[in-house]
Amino acid sequence: GDHSIGVGSLTGILRVRPNVGVIWVDAHADLNTPDTSGSGNMHGMPLGLLMDHPTQKLDFTKFPGFEYLVNGPRLSPDQL
Repeated sequence: GDHSIGVGSLTGILRVRPNVGVIWVDAHADLNTPDTSGSGNMHGMPLGLLMDHPTQKLDFTKFPGFEYLVNGPRLSPDQL
């Protein structure tokens, strides 16, 4: 299935419990971003969009419907 819906679910959980641990079950890591995705499909980006990227800042104002992530919570690698 398409796990891109997880972006909204995880954002809500992280707003309430910022230190939560996440167990992600999928055939792929879903850690792509628009810059690293070969296909550009959102279903490969749910975790990538929520990860804290110290060397890459994502401009969520360029993603229609994802503006809520501009100041949204981020996942650290330790939380996965």
